[in-house]
Order: sequence, then C-alpha cells, then structure tokens
Amino acid sequence: MRQTTEQNMINAFGGESMANMRYRHFAVQADKDNFPNVTRLFKAIAGETLEVEEMYPTYIATAKFQGERTALRSFQWSYDTEKMHKAFFEKAREAVPAGRDAALGVVQVCEVCGYTLEGEAPEVCPVCNAKKERFTAYP
Repeated sequence: MRQTTEQNMINAFGGESMANMRYRHFAVQADKDNFPNVTRLFKAIAGETLEVEEMYPTYIATAKFQGERTALRSFQWSYDTEKMHKAFFEKAREAVPAGRDAALGVVQVCEVCGYTLEGEAPEVCPVCNAKKERFTAYP
C-alpha cells in the first residue's frame, strides 16, 4: 500500500476509534439527562460533519489516484455510512437544546460496514450488500 493511503487508513481508524469512545461517554450523559433516544443514537452510531465534508472525500480521491482499490472501498463505505450518521446527529442536535429527546424509531446498523438507518433493515445493505441478518437493531 502506498504511504499516503496507508497513513490515511491509520488516521481513519484512529479517528473512528476515538469517536467511538467519545460517543460512549455521550451516551452515558444522555441517559443521565433522560434522553433515551439520544442515548440509543450515541450507542449505535458515530460520525461528524468533518468526516463527510472533508476527510473521507479527500481519502477517497487519494486512494483512487494511487490505485488502492481495497482502501478505496473501505473509505467509500465509511463515507456512505457517515452521511447517514450526520443526519441522525443533526436530528439529536435540534432536539436536545430544546429540552426534548429526539424522535426516533428502531435504529438498524449493518455490522459489516456501519450503514445506519431508522426502521426496518433492508434485505440487502445498500452500501456493502450484506444480508439483512447482518444488521443489529437498537430498539
């Protein structure tokens, strides 16, 4: 693997790992503040605007340029899932400052790529093609 793409993979892994720890902490606080749906969001997903608007598009472009197909797939899956995560966090960000919990149904997460949606899991993940059985529900 070329050095730039390799470093981007390391950075993405580190960033996602740190985000996971932050969101676990946020879930505990949301639970204490009696926002059960926000708690479920933080337990089920992770994502930030920076990842959608800057980080993953740059990593995707670099992997394409360097011909790194495996890294490209990983970055593309992450980018596609982070777009959904961003929408969920925006929903929570609107509700919590107003003193309400986010309106939210069952959250489904693909255990293969992290794709997240509200409602029934699809027969096949639209990002990685994993079967419905590979989704975890957060009711």
